[in-house]
Amino acid sequence: LYAMANATEEGTLPDILANITTKTQLQQLQIFSNGDWRDSEIESFFDNKNGYNSDEIKRLQKANLTNVEQIRKAISALKELHQPTPIDTKQRQIRDLEFNLIGVKIPGYFPTPPEICKQMIQLASLEKGMKVIEPSAGNGTLCEAIKESINVELDVCEINYDLREILQLKGFNIVSSDCFELKNSLYDRILCNPPFGKALEIQHIQHYYSLLKPGGRMVAIVPESVEFNQTKVYKNFRKWLQDKCFLNQSLPDKAFLNSQRPTGVKTRIVVIDKD
Repeated sequence: LYAMANATEEGTLPDILANITTKTQLQQLQIFSNGDWRDSEIESFFDNKNGYNSDEIKRLQKANLTNVEQIRKAISALKELHQPTPIDTKQRQIRDLEFNLIGVKIPGYFPTPPEICKQMIQLASLEKGMKVIEPSAGNGTLCEAIKESINVELDVCEINYDLREILQLKGFNIVSSDCFELKNSLYDRILCNPPFGKALEIQHIQHYYSLLKPGGRMVAIVPESVEFNQTKVYKNFRKWLQDKCFLNQSLPDKAFLNSQRPTGVKTRIVVIDKD
């Protein structure tokens, strides 16, 4: 049935299979495909309309399969179908949850594009066995890139319930829903793409800094406005960065148009070291 559904989407389903809609119809065809069934025996099967097999005949009639020629043609067509690889139940759940988030407004949620994930991981100078956290993990895009690159002890936080459910299904270690509740844990590396707006990114980054071990490093995505906003909180943030910032550079324009939730907001990448 999955193979038939795929063929229907592709517009390649043979006409002989177009009216098959149930598993029991396919099961009967599977029985007929056994080499023990000769054409004469299939003819006798259809001739016995009032016998023990009357229900099976009715099911096949609903699929417009009423004689030996049609049965053989249907069996041959089924064998020609491309059999899809079975989808893992967990992967299907993840796919469905992510699909259901399309169009749903989640403040500050813009998954990190693959190229930026790669750049962040390089700048983080990750080493095997390090204790690492992504404290605003979203659906785990950056976390997956970290996991694929090196074997580290990776923790995550995410406040949105639906995103947290996705992270859980993906097997990430969720240490808290609210990153601001983390106070006693210390990490070698923090990689993050915190929510932007109303200086929210500053609150997150300064809190994350408190979670860094001495000698630790944070790689963060921030809005371009941290460089020019003249309000007091942004001025203070720039002063705070001065003796901690290893790198502070603009990302290409439209860098986040490759995000799963595209945005044209201009961004920077900031690397902060803790002496």
